[in-house]
Formats: sequence, structure tokens, C-alpha cells
Amino acid sequence: MEIRQLKAFLAIAEAKTFTAGARRVNVTQAAISMQIRQLEEEVGLPLFTRTPRRVILTEAGEYFWNARGRSCGSMIPPWPR
Repeated sequence: MEIRQLKAFLAIAEAKTFTAGARRVNVTQAAISMQIRQLEEEVGLPLFTRTPRRVILTEAGEYFWNARGRSCGSMIPPWPR
């Protein structure tokens, strides 16, 4: 698990789309998709349910989102809404 993957996860979870998440971390949509795919492979579970217009956190994604406060919340703060 790499910091860039965590940043990608947090950006997408906040933005609700891969495209907007990619913009937040200044990478292409293809690059952020690859980072999330690698993270999901490492975790062994899907973190997002993908729909045509947005993404939704899965149960594993919710757990991962909540764990960020314990593991890296001070290092990677949430973006302002």
C-alpha cells in the first residue's frame, strides 16, 4: 500500500467520481483507476461500487474510509466541500 494509493482513494471517496478524484490529486483518470485497482487487489475486496455517473463506497470502502482517521488522517486531511 502506497501513499499515492491512499490519496487516490480519499480523493475519489470525497469527490464521488474517478474523474473529479483524479483532478484533485493531479493525475489522469486512467492513472487513478490503476492505483485503485492495485489497492483493491492488495486489500482483496472492492472499495467502490462503480455506476455510470458516480462511485459509492462498499462496506469495505466504508471501513477503509473510517480507518483513515486512525492511520493517516493527520497526514492526509479531507478536502473542503
